[in-house]
Amino acid sequence: TERLSVLRDPEGAAERLAAEQEARLQSEDYAGALSDAREVMQARPRDADAMWFAARAHIELQQAAKAVPLLDLVVEIRPEHHAARFRRGVARHRAQDFEGAIDDYEKVLLFLPKHRLAKRYLSQANQGLPPS
Repeated sequence: TERLSVLRDPEGAAERLAAEQEARLQSEDYAGALSDAREVMQARPRDADAMWFAARAHIELQQAAKAVPLLDLVVEIRPEHHAARFRRGVARHRAQDFEGAIDDYEKVLLFLPKHRLAKRYLSQANQGLPPS
């Protein structure tokens, strides 16, 4: 399958898979995106892109607690992945881990000071309110 061809041709196949995953998420096929990402993660357990797509699908499926460990790994592998750090903040926030969410939002704002949602969600987390 296309997903497993990532192992044979990591450059080209990885790009095609990322585009496919993004399309699934945009079309709200979260279960399909999650299934594809899991298949890649079975073959390549530290594939940050697959973890990123799986985490995003979990968040959209209202499974924030399942997204956090995946995003922890993405941030560990790619500390410069500010979108993953922001999404981890959102996942923590939805799980009412306000301290963790605040930490993530503040770190995002260090590198992206104009990030509007990070600013808004940081304010809400500081007040103990859910993200909206």
